[in-house]
Amino acid sequence: MKNTINFFAFIGIILIQGISLQAQDVKKCTAISEKSIEQFQNGQNDSIYAYFDEEMRKRLSIADLSQIWPQLELAMGKFIGIGEPKGMQFESYYQIETQLRFEKKNLRYRLAFDKNNRISGMYFVPYRQVRKAQEMLSNDVLQESPIKIHSAGLDLPGTLCVPKGVKEFPIVIFVHGSGANDRDETIGPNKPFRDLAHGLARMGIASIRYDKRSLVAPSSLKDLKGQSMLDVLVVNDALAAVDLARTINGVKSKSVFVLGHSMGAMLAPRIAQRDVNIKGIIMMAGNARSLEDLVYEQYKYLYNKDGLSTAEKQDLRNIHKKVRHVKHLDHYTANSEKIELPLTNDVRFWRSVKEYDQVKTAQSISQDILIMQGLRDYQVTSREFKIWQHKLHSKKNVTFKSYEKLNHLFLEGEGKSYPDEYEKKGNIPEYVISDIVQWIKTVQ
Repeated sequence: MKNTINFFAFIGIILIQGISLQAQDVKKCTAISEKSIEQFQNGQNDSIYAYFDEEMRKRLSIADLSQIWPQLELAMGKFIGIGEPKGMQFESYYQIETQLRFEKKNLRYRLAFDKNNRISGMYFVPYRQVRKAQEMLSNDVLQESPIKIHSAGLDLPGTLCVPKGVKEFPIVIFVHGSGANDRDETIGPNKPFRDLAHGLARMGIASIRYDKRSLVAPSSLKDLKGQSMLDVLVVNDALAAVDLARTINGVKSKSVFVLGHSMGAMLAPRIAQRDVNIKGIIMMAGNARSLEDLVYEQYKYLYNKDGLSTAEKQDLRNIHKKVRHVKHLDHYTANSEKIELPLTNDVRFWRSVKEYDQVKTAQSISQDILIMQGLRDYQVTSREFKIWQHKLHSKKNVTFKSYEKLNHLFLEGEGKSYPDEYEKKGNIPEYVISDIVQWIKTVQ
């Protein structure tokens, strides 16, 4: 989603970061942070906007601000209160984090301030339990060890999970969906990547999972150095993990696989294109159509749950307008027009999305592909799965698997799926893991 860029419909965060400086007035920054929470609740979005530095004003409009609090309460229930704010100097800017408590879930609300005490970054980050090295699992069939993925000046903390009693084994690299995801892709009480890793290890397959760059060091996304934002955000780190995997004792060097979920699935063909020695890719809930179209459809689906209110109808009109802006992004940027875009006004992100065609890329690669889809998924629906089937039907090395009871997280449920379902504890079914294992054994 969110992706770094996602919130609400994509189960991620809002990340809008401008230029960060230093020498802040801590008391003033703390007061602004506390006041902004009140102003969000009271709909005083113009007052929050007044705290922004110039870069933030370019990226996040008053209209965008007005959507944040209603969406929070729609997804997470009634607002209950706040925790004690915590401040820290982070690189060259000052950051204040406050816990926002809702009925269903808590969030970390982070504001970054420049030297003039202006807001230069705003984050809404789901709470996730940080896994310590001593909490990693070891039993008769598998062993977990802490590792670091060195990529573009960062050491991304991760976990290597290997089967015990197996001399040589394939390995799978997990690539997250959108948002500031941890290594387990934790959402509420659910940890789908950990489920998959443990299930694969029980059947003789190793894996690597790691904390995403947007979680570990979001400031590293400021300077792309001429690269695609999708590459910096996802692809480069995944390739670094693939390189590391080949150096691990016991790994079959020609049996390295990439498993991407959601946005990670969308980018899996790009990862395979960049490293032709990857044996195969597994795409779980990957979109075939453009991301901006899915954004609008997700909002429409959620707003229609209890009938559209007047405000929701207006929101949908605004979102549809922003989607059109993405469609004509080059025209607007070429004419130096200030435009509003869905989820984030970061033109770099949307330009990189528009420049990437996941279907054509998947058609072009020679590696084996497994495409998996939950038919109760409202975020990446069965329509995407049908498009993949149609577009890749002539490729002999593609396998398709769909599951009637599964949602976007590949967890079982009944009826229509909604965000509150992700707050119920579940586990990836054994039949999903078995299908992955059988496919790997067939193609390796």
